[in-house]
Amino acid sequence: MAKTQTFKHRFERFSDSKTKFKLTDFKVFENKHILLIDDVITTGATLVACCNELLKVKNITISIATIAYTKKG
Repeated sequence: MAKTQTFKHRFERFSDSKTKFKLTDFKVFENKHILLIDDVITTGATLVACCNELLKVKNITISIATIAYTKKG
């Protein structure tokens, strides 16, 4: 069973997710508009890691949709 990232600090989450996304065929995404959906944005580390990989593609547009986000007080 995968461990939740809910209680990890931002650095830990980014370190965990930065190598999880790797495009193998950049041409598939060229000239596309990609919608990333995340149920809850906690630190944003997962979305940042995914976007960093997608931004290697020529002429890509990325949008993000979420239902909720956490706010530190």
